[in-house]
Amino acid sequence: MSKKLGSALKELSMVKEDVLSRLRGLGLSGYAAKAFLTILGNQPISAGNLCKLTGIPDSKIYYALRELEERGLIVVQRGTPSLYRTLSVSKMLTSLESQVDEEHRRRLDAVRSLQRLLEPLAGRGAGEEFELAYIIKGFRNILEKMKDAIGEARREVLLMTTSKRLLEGLKDVLKEARRRDVDMKVAISEELLESDVVKEVRPARTISCDCNILIVDSTKLVTSDNIDSEDCYALVTQDQGMIAMSGEYYENPKCCIMI
Repeated sequence: MSKKLGSALKELSMVKEDVLSRLRGLGLSGYAAKAFLTILGNQPISAGNLCKLTGIPDSKIYYALRELEERGLIVVQRGTPSLYRTLSVSKMLTSLESQVDEEHRRRLDAVRSLQRLLEPLAGRGAGEEFELAYIIKGFRNILEKMKDAIGEARREVLLMTTSKRLLEGLKDVLKEARRRDVDMKVAISEELLESDVVKEVRPARTISCDCNILIVDSTKLVTSDNIDSEDCYALVTQDQGMIAMSGEYYENPKCCIMI
């Protein structure tokens, strides 16, 4: 293989990884993002052939395809077998822009609702040494906040994540907490089970819902539901009600399943 061809293939691989990352940042699951990229270069294609090309299990492929269809990224030609193809780039972008706008409005409403809930509580807690809740923005800031929180853990760390980027970023501090005999409760998505970092963090459960939750010593919560996005943000709080509610996901068999 010539150097020029090898360089071109490497560049193409990097572009595909960038596309996958951006799709996940827009809220697509890992399987859906992988299926979309494969359909894009092999259309029209059946679900069976899609499984062969991507390695996505038969039990997961139709969930991924339905997700892509609902997001307005593909169309289905019903038949035996049914065939899948992408929409035009302009139509896909229009659909995604509409969804991003709606998500932005939803998040703004959530923040404003949170503000209305927090203001009276903060008023009653004036003079306390910690803020009841605050928001931090950007992946790097969120990662550093989580690393600091885990580094200060004395009894227990509970981590639930579907982000490979976050898991890899926390690997070393999780290992250090384990060496300090901190009780570790880790749940990750099935897609992350193939990651090299799994051997280091030793997850006990798989999680089916898309979330990124860290609870330290049952006193601090850091949570972000779109952490792979470029403009992600996280809520940091010591509110016991929110901590208890978030911690319940780990014990709920509809959310987390023992490995």
